[in-house]
Amino acid sequence: MDRILLVVILFVLAVVGHELAHALVALAWGYKLKKFYFGIPFEKELFGRKWTTNVLKKQIGGVEFGISLLLLGGAVDFYQLEKAPFGKFFTVVIAGPLFNLVVGFIPLLFYYSLKDSLYVMGMIVQVVLASLWGFTAGGLPMDQIV
Repeated sequence: MDRILLVVILFVLAVVGHELAHALVALAWGYKLKKFYFGIPFEKELFGRKWTTNVLKKQIGGVEFGISLLLLGGAVDFYQLEKAPFGKFFTVVIAGPLFNLVVGFIPLLFYYSLKDSLYVMGMIVQVVLASLWGFTAGGLPMDQIV
């Protein structure tokens, strides 16, 4: 039970850290935060009823913070980011995965040598780059991997 709790806590920290990395880079570029969610927010009207996965939604200082039942990730949104130059937009997009890459690399050093840790991280980077290549080429990210 203790290990399950540890995994849940680490997952929450990984998701929040990932989304926070996106937010901090965007804020550093001067873009204003619109939404910050733990979990993927989903709202849809269907059959005359509003369906949502959000269990908590609170407006604080012009920013919508929330928690969703779709706990497989998170979400951040910014005002005017879609109009940003490519370089700024790319740094905001890549900040989250870089956070996970760096934080995920540190525990490897406790179990493997530096050489083996770098090898494992190199493999992960190759998979991520293949996914990005598939995504930017118009396919789904996993098209190039599976």
